[in-house]
Amino acid sequence: TATSLVETLLSVNTLYGFRVQAVDAFGTSALTPSASAYTLATAPTGLGTASVSTGSAVLSWSSTNPNYTRFELALSLDNFVANFSTPVPISSNHTALTTGLASLAPQTTYYVRVRAFNGRNSDSSTPGTAFTAVLAGTFNTLPGAPGSLSGSALGATSVTWSWSAVPTATSYTLESSTGGNLAVTSGLSHTVTGLSANTLYSARLRANTPSGSGDFGAFQTTFTDPIPPTGTAVASVSTATARITWNANANPSGTGYQLQVATLAGFGSILSAVSVTQNEA
Repeated sequence: TATSLVETLLSVNTLYGFRVQAVDAFGTSALTPSASAYTLATAPTGLGTASVSTGSAVLSWSSTNPNYTRFELALSLDNFVANFSTPVPISSNHTALTTGLASLAPQTTYYVRVRAFNGRNSDSSTPGTAFTAVLAGTFNTLPGAPGSLSGSALGATSVTWSWSAVPTATSYTLESSTGGNLAVTSGLSHTVTGLSANTLYSARLRANTPSGSGDFGAFQTTFTDPIPPTGTAVASVSTATARITWNANANPSGTGYQLQVATLAGFGSILSAVSVTQNEA
């Protein structure tokens, strides 16, 4: 004789129709027009980051709802205190358990909320009625290319590369122009030894974080110092000229030299300084 009933053991986000008829000792009445509704969806679980870069990310989650269940995803930089965006609105009818996000800022923490909505897009006669609770999480985009790398020679056979700290970085990868890693270090500098004199060297840097490795910056270059030449000798003289020679001493072809001329052996007073690129003048 009650005028309500709670039906149990129904499936989530599933359309059910109901109709009622009266029954007494003399028979049954006609059935009422049917009423229909979707049961509520269950909240998604297991938010994860399938991939992340400096400006994009692919997020995924799990669901026990039917495959027509729609999801909404929102992003915030302040944990939804005042500002957020909805890159995947419910109106997009997104039913996949993954989505890609683009145009993100590098080296930034994003707060995420995902929730499901009951009903299905193809059923306009029985619209959904309620969102689920949200699945919350965070992810960090990777740092952009460091722009502070510089190199300085430490004599003829060494170069020190140095850079500024990148927030969130746990280490840095320093790579040579030939493609080999010069170092993976948590410090802010690295010295490369065993190099050739007066030679151009190039390197680039990227920051590594717990979320992955960022982009490499542009190659930066520096020269090692030249080695002092040896064997300076006066090869020939005339009444007004002198021919001077010396050994390159492992400096490469194209190395410049400066010849100083003085009237005293102690070079207390230099008459002239001549720059040349061969080892005689």
